[in-house]
Amino acid sequence: MVEIGGIVKFTLIDYPGHAACTIFLQGCNFRCRYCQNVDLIEKRKGNMSIETVLEFLDNRKEYLDAVVISGGEPLIHEDLHDFIKEIKVRGFKVKLDTNGYLYQRLKDVLPHVDYVAMDIKAKKEKYSDVVGVNINFENILKSIEIIKTYAKDYEFRTTVVPGLVEEEDVEEIAKTISGSKLYVIQNFNNRRTLDEKLMKRNPFDYTKMRKFKEIAEKYLSNVKLRNI
Repeated sequence: MVEIGGIVKFTLIDYPGHAACTIFLQGCNFRCRYCQNVDLIEKRKGNMSIETVLEFLDNRKEYLDAVVISGGEPLIHEDLHDFIKEIKVRGFKVKLDTNGYLYQRLKDVLPHVDYVAMDIKAKKEKYSDVVGVNINFENILKSIEIIKTYAKDYEFRTTVVPGLVEEEDVEEIAKTISGSKLYVIQNFNNRRTLDEKLMKRNPFDYTKMRKFKEIAEKYLSNVKLRNI
């Protein structure tokens, strides 16, 4: 089964409009330079058993109505679908956070997911540099179309990072996902990053974040900012 790296027992932020917990799965196929969840990158045995997590959910039905599955990258776990079914049978809505690279697995689990949030990391030419591994950008494009076509509800989102992911990235991404339901631009957090040099960079100020929003709104009708 899936390897669980940790859990946030209550959040009103990770799944807007729902009282949720967030379950972090262990392991990722990317090495994003600005990644905050550094301890989750390595695919190894998790810190919590599935039985412990399911027991927790059984005891929180009165307080929670949703579960966010994040990471790491959840789709690297071949049995993710079985884990989602265990959550759904308990009556919870499920939100999936993903980098979208494993597009076929994404398509397979979408019918069982109520909301999906896909991170689009950068414009095509910079993608491999930002995520720290060589990738086929066509996989990203396929996941975008799969989500737009099949997801019950969704958002695309980009983390902006000074000197790494900036205006040109936001504009290219907004063009690529034109017509999507929601695009979220979120400011990066420099408290802990995989590339330690990025910890010396200050996040963007409010004025700059508003500029990103204005750029994206040339192509999209629903753009939101986070972490400003």
